[in-house]
Amino acid sequence: MKVFSIMDNDGSGGINFHEFVLAIWNYLSLDVNSLARFSFKLYDTDSSQVMEKMEVEAMVACVYGTSAGTNDRVSKVLEKLQPEDGRSITCDEFIGFSKQYPLLLYPAFVMQNVLRRHIFGEAYWEAISVERARNMSDKTIFDILKEEAQVEKKIGRDTPQQYFKELESRSRPEPR
Repeated sequence: MKVFSIMDNDGSGGINFHEFVLAIWNYLSLDVNSLARFSFKLYDTDSSQVMEKMEVEAMVACVYGTSAGTNDRVSKVLEKLQPEDGRSITCDEFIGFSKQYPLLLYPAFVMQNVLRRHIFGEAYWEAISVERARNMSDKTIFDILKEEAQVEKKIGRDTPQQYFKELESRSRPEPR
Protein backbone atom coordinates (compact mmCIF):
# COMPACT_ATOMS: atom_id res chain seq x y z
CA MET A 1 0.00 0.00 0.00
CA LYS A 2 3.06 2.22 -0.08
CA VAL A 3 2.13 3.53 -3.53
CA PHE A 4 -1.31 4.60 -2.34
CA SER A 5 0.09 6.40 0.69
CA ILE A 6 2.19 8.68 -1.52
CA MET A 7 -0.91 9.64 -3.51
CA ASP A 8 -2.62 10.89 -0.35
CA ASN A 9 -1.14 14.39 -0.59
CA ASP A 10 -3.48 15.96 1.95
CA GLY A 11 -3.05 13.23 4.57
CA SER A 12 -6.77 12.47 4.65
CA GLY A 13 -6.33 8.71 4.58
CA GLY A 14 -8.05 8.58 1.19
CA ILE A 15 -7.30 9.60 -2.36
CA ASN A 16 -9.36 12.39 -3.86
CA PHE A 17 -9.90 12.80 -7.59
CA HIS A 18 -7.14 15.40 -7.97
CA GLU A 19 -4.60 13.16 -6.22
CA PHE A 20 -5.69 10.19 -8.34
CA VAL A 21 -5.36 12.06 -11.64
CA LEU A 22 -1.95 13.43 -10.66
CA ALA A 23 -0.74 9.96 -9.67
CA ILE A 24 -1.97 8.43 -12.95
CA TRP A 25 -0.31 11.22 -14.94
CA ASN A 26 2.92 10.69 -13.01
CA TYR A 27 2.93 6.93 -13.55
CA LEU A 28 2.02 7.04 -17.23
CA SER A 29 4.43 9.83 -18.11
CA LEU A 30 7.51 8.10 -16.69
CA ASP A 31 10.02 6.69 -19.14
CA VAL A 32 11.94 3.48 -18.38
CA ASN A 33 14.73 5.20 -16.43
CA SER A 34 12.32 7.44 -14.55
CA LEU A 35 10.12 4.51 -13.55
CA ALA A 36 13.18 2.72 -12.16
CA ARG A 37 14.25 5.92 -10.36
CA PHE A 38 10.72 6.38 -8.96
CA SER A 39 10.72 2.77 -7.72
CA PHE A 40 14.12 3.28 -6.14
CA LYS A 41 13.03 6.41 -4.27
CA LEU A 42 9.80 4.78 -3.18
CA TYR A 43 11.55 1.79 -1.62
CA ASP A 44 14.63 3.56 -0.27
CA THR A 45 12.72 3.56 3.00
CA ASP A 46 15.41 5.25 5.08
CA SER A 47 16.16 7.90 2.40
CA SER A 48 19.83 6.92 2.51
CA GLN A 49 20.24 7.29 -1.28
CA VAL A 50 21.07 3.58 -1.43
CA MET A 51 18.86 0.52 -1.27
CA GLU A 52 19.79 -2.42 0.84
CA LYS A 53 19.14 -5.79 -0.76
CA MET A 54 16.20 -6.31 1.61
CA GLU A 55 14.63 -3.04 0.35
CA VAL A 56 14.93 -4.31 -3.23
CA GLU A 57 13.37 -7.61 -2.15
CA ALA A 58 10.49 -5.71 -0.48
CA MET A 59 9.95 -3.74 -3.69
CA VAL A 60 9.91 -6.93 -5.78
CA ALA A 61 7.44 -8.51 -3.34
CA CYS A 62 5.15 -5.51 -3.78
CA VAL A 63 5.51 -5.43 -7.57
CA TYR A 64 4.96 -9.18 -8.01
CA GLY A 65 2.55 -9.76 -5.13
CA THR A 66 2.15 -13.27 -3.82
CA SER A 67 4.02 -14.81 -6.76
CA ALA A 68 7.30 -13.05 -5.88
CA GLY A 69 8.59 -15.84 -3.66
CA THR A 70 7.61 -18.63 -6.03
CA ASN A 71 8.81 -17.09 -9.31
CA ASP A 72 12.11 -18.81 -10.12
CA ARG A 73 13.05 -16.27 -12.80
CA VAL A 74 12.60 -13.37 -10.38
CA SER A 75 14.62 -15.21 -7.72
CA LYS A 76 17.46 -15.70 -10.22
CA VAL A 77 17.41 -12.00 -11.10
CA LEU A 78 17.59 -11.09 -7.41
CA GLU A 79 20.55 -13.47 -7.00
CA LYS A 80 22.37 -11.53 -9.73
CA LEU A 81 21.93 -8.32 -7.77
CA GLN A 82 25.38 -7.91 -6.30
CA PRO A 83 25.92 -4.38 -5.00
CA GLU A 84 29.50 -3.13 -5.27
CA ASP A 85 29.86 -2.87 -1.50
CA GLY A 86 28.04 -6.16 -1.00
CA ARG A 87 25.19 -4.54 0.94
CA SER A 88 23.58 -1.66 -0.93
CA ILE A 89 22.92 -0.35 -4.42
CA THR A 90 22.87 3.27 -5.59
CA CYS A 91 20.09 4.70 -7.71
CA ASP A 92 22.27 4.71 -10.84
CA GLU A 93 23.30 1.10 -10.23
CA PHE A 94 19.65 0.17 -9.72
CA ILE A 95 18.60 1.87 -12.97
CA GLY A 96 21.38 0.04 -14.84
CA PHE A 97 20.44 -3.25 -13.22
CA SER A 98 16.75 -2.84 -14.04
CA LYS A 99 17.69 -2.10 -17.69
CA GLN A 100 19.89 -5.19 -17.83
CA TYR A 101 17.21 -7.29 -16.08
CA PRO A 102 13.82 -5.76 -16.99
CA LEU A 103 12.09 -8.68 -15.29
CA LEU A 104 12.81 -6.88 -12.01
CA LEU A 105 10.06 -4.30 -12.66
CA TYR A 106 8.19 -6.17 -15.40
CA PRO A 107 4.68 -6.00 -13.83
CA ALA A 108 5.03 -2.23 -13.36
CA PHE A 109 5.97 -1.80 -17.02
CA VAL A 110 3.14 -4.06 -18.19
CA MET A 111 0.56 -2.19 -16.11
CA GLN A 112 1.90 1.14 -17.37
CA ASN A 113 1.56 -0.03 -21.00
CA VAL A 114 -1.97 -1.36 -20.48
CA LEU A 115 -3.10 1.92 -18.89
CA ARG A 116 -1.36 3.96 -21.59
CA ARG A 117 -3.22 2.06 -24.31
CA HIS A 118 -6.57 2.63 -22.62
CA ILE A 119 -6.03 6.26 -21.57
CA PHE A 120 -5.36 8.39 -24.66
CA GLY A 121 -3.12 5.79 -26.34
CA GLU A 122 0.57 4.93 -26.23
CA ALA A 123 1.66 7.60 -28.73
CA TYR A 124 0.18 10.32 -26.51
CA TRP A 125 2.04 9.07 -23.43
CA GLU A 126 5.30 8.64 -25.33
CA ALA A 127 5.10 12.30 -26.37
CA ILE A 128 4.23 13.33 -22.80
CA SER A 129 7.19 11.28 -21.48
CA VAL A 130 9.57 13.08 -23.83
CA GLU A 131 8.12 16.46 -22.86
CA ARG A 132 8.31 15.59 -19.18
CA ALA A 133 11.93 14.50 -19.46
CA ARG A 134 12.74 17.76 -21.24
CA ASN A 135 10.87 20.10 -18.90
CA MET A 136 10.68 18.35 -15.55
CA SER A 137 13.96 16.48 -15.52
CA ASP A 138 13.96 13.93 -12.70
CA LYS A 139 11.00 15.23 -10.71
CA THR A 140 8.93 12.51 -9.15
CA ILE A 141 5.43 12.62 -7.81
CA PHE A 142 6.98 13.45 -4.42
CA ASP A 143 8.51 16.63 -5.84
CA ILE A 144 5.36 17.56 -7.76
CA LEU A 145 3.11 17.08 -4.75
CA LYS A 146 5.47 19.03 -2.52
CA GLU A 147 5.55 21.94 -4.98
CA GLU A 148 1.79 21.82 -5.37
CA ALA A 149 1.26 21.91 -1.61
CA GLN A 150 3.56 24.95 -1.38
CA VAL A 151 1.62 26.73 -4.13
CA GLU A 152 -1.72 25.85 -2.51
CA LYS A 153 -0.47 27.17 0.81
CA LYS A 154 0.92 30.32 -0.79
CA ILE A 155 -2.33 31.21 -2.51
CA GLY A 156 -4.36 30.25 0.55
CA ARG A 157 -6.42 27.57 -1.10
CA ASP A 158 -6.55 24.57 1.15
CA THR A 159 -9.63 22.75 -0.09
CA PRO A 160 -11.27 21.93 -3.39
CA GLN A 161 -14.32 23.85 -2.17
CA GLN A 162 -12.22 27.03 -1.97
CA TYR A 163 -10.93 26.39 -5.47
CA PHE A 164 -14.40 25.97 -6.92
CA LYS A 165 -15.62 29.05 -5.06
CA GLU A 166 -12.81 31.02 -6.70
CA LEU A 167 -13.72 29.65 -10.13
CA GLU A 168 -17.38 30.41 -9.60
CA SER A 169 -16.69 33.97 -8.51
CA ARG A 170 -14.49 34.54 -11.58
CA SER A 171 -17.14 33.22 -13.95
CA ARG A 172 -19.94 35.44 -12.63
CA PRO A 173 -20.53 38.59 -14.67
CA GLU A 174 -19.49 41.81 -12.94
CA PRO A 175 -22.46 43.93 -11.80
CA ARG A 176 -22.86 47.17 -13.75
